Amino acid sequence: MTIYFPTEGVKYGYNELEIKENKWFDFITNYETLIQSDSNFEIVNSISIDTGTGHNDSVLVNGTFTGNASIIRLKMINSQDQVIETIVENIENNSFDNLLIQPKKSGNYSIELTLYGDDGYLQDYYYKDNLFVDLNLPDLNLDMPMLFSETSDGLFSQVKGVDIDDHFLIKGQINNLGTVNANNISLRIEYEDNEKIIEYVKLSPNEIVNWTLTDSEIFPDNKLSGKISINVSAVSSDYYEIDSNNNVTSFSFYVYDNTPHEYDSTVKNLNTLELETDDNGYYFPWLKTEITLTDSSEQSWDLVNFNFDLPSLWEINNKTILHVKEESKVIIEIKPPINAKEGETKIPFEIINGYGAIAGYGNVSITIPQYYGVSIAAQHINSNVKILVTNTGNGKDTFKLTKTLEEGLSLYLTETYFELEAYEIKEINTQGLETELSIVYDAYFEVESIGNDNISANIVLEIKGTSEPKTKDYFSLSTILFVATGALIFSILLLRIRRT
Repeated sequence: MTIYFPTEGVKYGYNELEIKENKWFDFITNYETLIQSDSNFEIVNSISIDTGTGHNDSVLVNGTFTGNASIIRLKMINSQDQVIETIVENIENNSFDNLLIQPKKSGNYSIELTLYGDDGYLQDYYYKDNLFVDLNLPDLNLDMPMLFSETSDGLFSQVKGVDIDDHFLIKGQINNLGTVNANNISLRIEYEDNEKIIEYVKLSPNEIVNWTLTDSEIFPDNKLSGKISINVSAVSSDYYEIDSNNNVTSFSFYVYDNTPHEYDSTVKNLNTLELETDDNGYYFPWLKTEITLTDSSEQSWDLVNFNFDLPSLWEINNKTILHVKEESKVIIEIKPPINAKEGETKIPFEIINGYGAIAGYGNVSITIPQYYGVSIAAQHINSNVKILVTNTGNGKDTFKLTKTLEEGLSLYLTETYFELEAYEIKEINTQGLETELSIVYDAYFEVESIGNDNISANIVLEIKGTSEPKTKDYFSLSTILFVATGALIFSILLLRIRRT
């Protein structure tokens, strides 16, 4: 179990832990209690010394301390931040003497000293780096070999396995980690009841030499599928070497028949969509989606594509994966259009392997946030007034329609509350249009969103009064005045849009 404790101190609620009889709860309880150290390092001498070899082959630590510390712990750390040796000793008389460590390899080391009291609490800490140890010996080292396959013309990539028709090779390295030359080295590579021997006259300190084993060497005749095991060893004519365990290594891989690859996939969205705006209007940003591919079974490397079934007007930045391990990740970007309907949309995709066959399936789930919008238009035809209300938002909404009439003008709305789907248009007729005089009257109509009370649109329609029925229809910009509270980029009327 890993417990993450806030570096800035105890947070509210830790004191409510149900299990309290343990050292973790004691730590939380005492965290903010200041502890005065009872012991401190006074003088510490840490140097590389010669123990009789003629070279500084060891590290010696001596020193003094104040207080009543009873235990000292010494750690030696190599250049890879690995603790290679630990010494724990009881101490007294306020000093520690002749703490000696001789590592098995030449190189730069660090030491860490810590003082502890009888209660086990840390009292003081000391650290020193760049302590060079020279064992004056060669030290041959063989790195783990790696498998490379030609994944495109002339380009080789490290892979987990190969198909039988692949052009591949094994790469490895031999180097000398010591501080003197290694002489007359013989590198032996054993494979498939065969061996390859490479001779080197010498390897200087820190010198690295690459070696290779090609597919034509492994299969001089016909290639066969199956497991290939390789054992590598190195020897030299030197009388003594530091660490012979580094002189051997092994490696194995599989050669597969040309069978189609299959994959499982998991999908994770890396961000959420929010309506944004720029000089061109409102838009949805790119959604970044991480797709993780895993092998359904053991198989070689592959070049994988995706085939997405996108809705109309959606955009995608698709990618191809060079799948060389058991698991690969790729980030795909998908962008919905501004008129995408709110709610969850699933984008299915096919995984296409290097043979062009479907190798798996998946879905990207995208949640489109709802935004609200409405527009209104009106026209006067003979003795009737028609009103058009459009839901310019991307989700279902309910609307309220009201009127304000100039004195001497009367008419009735046939509907005042109604529900519209995204982008749906509704025509509302009026009844009982009457005027007292043959003058121009103003009729004010307003439509409000119930889902978002900040969204509304209104219009002023000029209606010419008459005592006689008119036979000529008219509807023009000269008889319509728009007074709206907002706008949407694809609406012909004035609107207001706000995200919720």
